[in-house]
Amino acid sequence: MQKSEKTIFFSIICLGCMVRLFDFITASAIELDGIGYAQMAGSFAKGAIFEGLKGISHPLYPVFLGGFSFFVKDLEIAGRIVSFIFGILLIYFTFLFLKKYFGEKKALYGAFFVAIHPYLVRYSVQVLSESMTTCLFAATVFFFYKGWKEEDKTSIGLSGVFLALTYLNKAEYIIYALPFCFLLVKEKRFSHICILLACIALFAFPYVYYLKLETGLWTITKKVGVAESLVNNEIVAYTYKYPFESSLQLLRRFPFVVYNFFEAIFPPLFILAVLGFKRVEPSYRMLLIVLVVLHIIARVVFAPHSTKRYSVEFIPVLMVFSIEGMYVLKEFFERYRHKNQLYYTVFTVIIVASIFQGITLQNKGRAFHKQAGLFLLETDPGNKIISRLPVVPFYAKGEYINISALKEVKDCSQWAGFTRKTGAKYLVFDDRLVNNPLFQDGCLTGFKLVVEFKDKSEFVKIYRLNDG
Repeated sequence: MQKSEKTIFFSIICLGCMVRLFDFITASAIELDGIGYAQMAGSFAKGAIFEGLKGISHPLYPVFLGGFSFFVKDLEIAGRIVSFIFGILLIYFTFLFLKKYFGEKKALYGAFFVAIHPYLVRYSVQVLSESMTTCLFAATVFFFYKGWKEEDKTSIGLSGVFLALTYLNKAEYIIYALPFCFLLVKEKRFSHICILLACIALFAFPYVYYLKLETGLWTITKKVGVAESLVNNEIVAYTYKYPFESSLQLLRRFPFVVYNFFEAIFPPLFILAVLGFKRVEPSYRMLLIVLVVLHIIARVVFAPHSTKRYSVEFIPVLMVFSIEGMYVLKEFFERYRHKNQLYYTVFTVIIVASIFQGITLQNKGRAFHKQAGLFLLETDPGNKIISRLPVVPFYAKGEYINISALKEVKDCSQWAGFTRKTGAKYLVFDDRLVNNPLFQDGCLTGFKLVVEFKDKSEFVKIYRLNDG
């Protein structure tokens, strides 16, 4: 790499760090799924491995989070730092791969787009497994392509290792062993298939076997079926019902899955990817077509709902198409007098739109929940807390009692019996509950208001339950 290009790449890394740090600083509170990860991580950090594994999520991200908590005691901050590190590593890995197969200039473009991509930025600072999963899946695809194209057994094996690690973050990614094997079978590279599957099994099978011991079923995840009972993110009973649905239901879901995939890639970059599709070499096109088609089919058939969050892992591996799309535009503008101005205008619009979309404004409601939890942590930690969200109990190091448990309370007179039965000491009342008859003033006047956080439209109040 020449000195000027090293400077550009270093600047890209610095830009990626800066935009992520902005979201890091403005974060309101830990993400809801992040609470489960943090609870698992806390168990791993204490050495309670099997207690941590009882969580419903897959263990790799919580293991990293728990390990990092030895240096940063706050599990929320530790989780954000782990996501941040993998977000920056993704920029570097993307650059290395694109440089090898598509040239250094295109690699710099790709690294730049990964650095400012709004959803990659957002998930790089959240206590969620998306950032790590995206990095691991990108490494999986990059190594497989290298091994497939160059007939390199080592790269095929590394692809299997990274795919297994991706599975240990998110169960559904194990299915990508199928298209990898399909492409290898087409070329009759059976030894490579054995290497791939052996590496996957070496890292993934111990957890699958643990799931067999835990659930009594051969399954790849605790989320496949319907958990009969879930307490503090820990499954205590299983009743599995596999989601076979009618063809009509699947057809209705299909456009939503496709739209969410389009949204995850980010519309300006997706349009560029379409423009540049034919310019990418056929072998890489074939690989990505197979992966994307399988991803969409799997989301349609097996996922009860779909959001862009479940497709962000495809952003870096599709980036080469967007880069080629930029070159298509550049060639198109060549016929015009102000070609450079037109090209750089489009480039600037993409940059501004990406950075603007990536800015996450503080959620006041979640921030109030965090403040309330920290207040209880200082004044009276470790109690049972009834709330709509688990945020206050998390920060107060208390036990979360979901507000849905109140379905057995029919009127105000039954509050006392319910609080005695559950042992709850506090109730978190927020603006989303104002229309619930159980939280009208008549029902709450018997309880002591401990603290209130509010602005013009949102509030969080904590009441002490007399019988708690």
